Amino acid sequence: MDKNNDYRLGEVSIFEVALCLCVIYIHAASDAVSLGEKSSLFTIAVFALQRLVYFAMPGFIFSSGLKMSLKMKREGDLSYWIFIRGRLMKILPSYFFWVIVFYLYLVYARTYFPFELSELAQYILKGNVASHFYFIPVLLQFYVIAPFAVRLAQKTKPATGIAVSLAVSVATLWAAKNFSSAIMWDRIFPTYLIFYCAGIYAGLNIAKLKEFLARYSALLASACFISACGYIYATSSMFLGIRSFAEIPVELAQMAYRMIMIAGLFALSSAVDGVIPSKARQAATYLHRANFYVFLCHPLAMFIAQDNLPYGATMLSRFLARAASGTIASFAVCILYLWAKDMIVSSVLKN
Repeated sequence: MDKNNDYRLGEVSIFEVALCLCVIYIHAASDAVSLGEKSSLFTIAVFALQRLVYFAMPGFIFSSGLKMSLKMKREGDLSYWIFIRGRLMKILPSYFFWVIVFYLYLVYARTYFPFELSELAQYILKGNVASHFYFIPVLLQFYVIAPFAVRLAQKTKPATGIAVSLAVSVATLWAAKNFSSAIMWDRIFPTYLIFYCAGIYAGLNIAKLKEFLARYSALLASACFISACGYIYATSSMFLGIRSFAEIPVELAQMAYRMIMIAGLFALSSAVDGVIPSKARQAATYLHRANFYVFLCHPLAMFIAQDNLPYGATMLSRFLARAASGTIASFAVCILYLWAKDMIVSSVLKN
């Protein structure tokens, strides 16, 4: 991992691009899952794969904790306010822009509701104008506690820190089932604390982690396969109405599944990073740079593609249009934007 270049292609970059592709698939599949005939083989297959990659958002939180601990290992203690200001300046302008664009599209293109400034402000605050935006308010909460969390983790044994964070996340899940639904439990950081702390400890012990994952790769692959089969069986059974499961045990099983799959994907990313040719590595840096912008804008690309399909388009056509626009179109536009930005900056610096 290049310490001098934030836009390096390393295992973390590959990991995050893969997570972004998972998020895109989740949203591409949502239309078929919600509107398709449940008993059809196509809907069941799309649903099963969608559930399979439901670890993507917790994976991003894990990656955030990992990168934060790597940063503090490399640079030492950070100025808290400089760190917060830097994170806000990097995240908020793009977040505000895309929330506003989404809102205007829903108001004027889809005519879902009239324009109201107070409503737009609520969407910005809650991150709920589209489903994926909730991640940004959660991420900002983790930025607030990040330096303190890493310093605490440095003084705490991993087993202790993981156990405490797991207890906090489980308690939050229990509270979400038993207390006021007015609280947006999926938008507060304790719900995801286990994944963030796991990421912090992964970053603090990155060499040992990679060695462990490489040594026990076969065992990890088996764990991923078995847990994936069990998870797909359980969620598909509930989706088809075959059987139900108690909520809390399902949530705990889902948390365990996500941790196993995150570990598996990170191990795979580390292995892939070791065999990427240098030329491909240089070209692929744009994928990682574009990743955050693609994450924010890809559902809008899906909306536009779907809204321009002919009336009566099949569910397969709708799914393919959403998938292609969310991946190919979104990455192409965002990479083109970054390329143009680089050209302008380079031209200005030369002059």
